[in-house]
Amino acid sequence: MDTKDKTGSTTTTETTKKPGRAKRIIIIAVLVIGVLAIGGVIGIEAAHNNAEFCSICHNMEDHVDSYVSGKSMDNVHAQAGVRCIDCHTDYTLFDQANSLIHYVTGNYDKRMPQQQYDESMCLKCHISLAYQAESTRHLVRNPHESHWPNLTCGQCHLSHDKQRDYCSRCHDNGGQIMTDDKPKPWQEETAAH
Repeated sequence: MDTKDKTGSTTTTETTKKPGRAKRIIIIAVLVIGVLAIGGVIGIEAAHNNAEFCSICHNMEDHVDSYVSGKSMDNVHAQAGVRCIDCHTDYTLFDQANSLIHYVTGNYDKRMPQQQYDESMCLKCHISLAYQAESTRHLVRNPHESHWPNLTCGQCHLSHDKQRDYCSRCHDNGGQIMTDDKPKPWQEETAAH
C-alpha cells in the first residue's frame, strides 16, 4: 500500500490481514454445533438402547417398570433382548422432540393411550402364525391354532398389560396360564416333579 509522509515522499508498506474476530467466532460456532450434533446422535442412540431413558417422563414409569421387571409380555421381550424402539419403530426423532416439548410444558396425555399393532409387527420376530401354532402344539389347547380366522395376536397378547385368555371365554383351557398369571398350586406341584 502506498502512503505519503509529511515530507511528501511516497513509501510503500505491506499489510498482512489477520483473520478477523467474526471469522474466528464463526469457526468456533461451527465446531461447537458439530460437537453438539455428534453428541446428540450418540445420546439418542444410547437412549434407544436404554429403557430407563423412556421413564424420564413420569407417565412412562409403569411401562418401563413392567418392561424391566414385570410379569407381562414386555418383560419376556426384554429378557430376549428386544428394545423398546424395536416395537415402537414409528416413534421418530421428531416425535421424540415433540413429546419432550409436550412433557416439559405439561401438555400431554397422562394416561398413555394404548398403541395398536397389526400382525406384521409380531411377525418380524415370531416368523408366522403357522410357526407359532407349531411351537405351541404340545399344549392341551393350542391357542395359536384357532377356529377364529380373524383372531389377532393383540387380542390376547398385550405388551404392557395383563394378557387376555381369549379362548377361555368359551373353552376350558386345560389349566394353561398366560404369561403374567400365577400358576395354580397343582401346576406348581406338576412342574416340581
